[in-house]
Amino acid sequence: MTQTQSGMAKTYQLGGLYTFRYHNGREADWGNYAYQAAQIAIEDIYHGGILKSGKLELLEQNVLDYHCWPDGVEEKVAALIEQNVVAIIGADCSSPAVRMATFAAKYKTPVVSYGANAASLSSADEFPYFLRNVTPSSDYDRHLVQLAYQFGDQQIGVLYTTDDWGIGAASVVQQQAKANSMTIRAVYGYPRDTNMEEVVACLDAMNRKGITTYIILMPTPDTITAFQAIDHLQLNKPGYSFYASEMLSHDESPDVVRGSLGYIAPMNELPPSRQLSEFKARFAQSLVSPPDELGKAFFYAVLSYDSVFLIAHAIRAAQEDGIDSITGEILMRYLRGVRFIGLSGHHAVATGTNDRSQMPLQMMNLQGYKEDGTVNMVSIGSMDMDTGEWKLESDKIVWPGNVKLK
Repeated sequence: MTQTQSGMAKTYQLGGLYTFRYHNGREADWGNYAYQAAQIAIEDIYHGGILKSGKLELLEQNVLDYHCWPDGVEEKVAALIEQNVVAIIGADCSSPAVRMATFAAKYKTPVVSYGANAASLSSADEFPYFLRNVTPSSDYDRHLVQLAYQFGDQQIGVLYTTDDWGIGAASVVQQQAKANSMTIRAVYGYPRDTNMEEVVACLDAMNRKGITTYIILMPTPDTITAFQAIDHLQLNKPGYSFYASEMLSHDESPDVVRGSLGYIAPMNELPPSRQLSEFKARFAQSLVSPPDELGKAFFYAVLSYDSVFLIAHAIRAAQEDGIDSITGEILMRYLRGVRFIGLSGHHAVATGTNDRSQMPLQMMNLQGYKEDGTVNMVSIGSMDMDTGEWKLESDKIVWPGNVKLK
């Protein structure tokens, strides 16, 4: 059984795999935000009567930190399955999520991710017990190339990590560059957690080839190292441009901000609503300081909140069909048919995939620090969901070298 019973009310236990600290020891504020948002979602689901009966629960002992690292995740998944969880949530990093989904499928336990966007995870045949409420990198990272092309960059260099996400993203980026008849001057890939000296060597080699436009495709810690290397080589200057798949956090160090000044990154766009405003107000109560609505951590909090509602709506649908005992196998079947409007917009699974069918996107531009000492990420435009075209406010962009075009 994947639920416990007290009297007549069932409790559906969830397991949580979150990143509170990266493998290198760096704090991951967005992982804590996502966990807090999941707990708020569980409260809202209960008080809102989303389930016909029973409640969801995410116990502290069923929340594990996997450090956004693949090694050892199978043991963590096994520990949660032993607690009779109906599903595993979190699973925000791609390479670990691949291993989580592969292992959990053996026990027919769904893994519902709010952030893992590796292209390989799209396959419902290969990962039948995985689902995500984000679009894949094939829809996400290609926009970096489209944007570079739109700004007149005809030659690019690609820097990526050789994990599942980085490999998939690099393939997508190269395909899009060729579709735009752009020249790929160099492609460098290296493992996660590669040291600074090796990253400096890669970037120096690219720079010596005359490359001035860089597409950086890697998890946050490695993105930070790349920008530290850019700062070390003093490449953040007029005439250069940097596009990265990861949006940096609010508390980056001066060398990272110097290296990343003017870079552009994609992020989901949150449609304004009364529910979103109410969530932000409630969410702020669990934090030391109010959340930044344009900060990476807040975006992931909203996606995490919606991922729990995805599970609740699936359980509700099964209950309405008269199913009293909900196993992971039954839950997975209903998860694929859920449609609802969440804080992050309309949610539905694209047919035959594990992907959210569409997600509003915007482009963010790093413009130094705010007065309060946190990183200043500014939205410079969004994608028209009907036409797929980017509507940009070019006059708002700060480019590397602190250049602002008129």
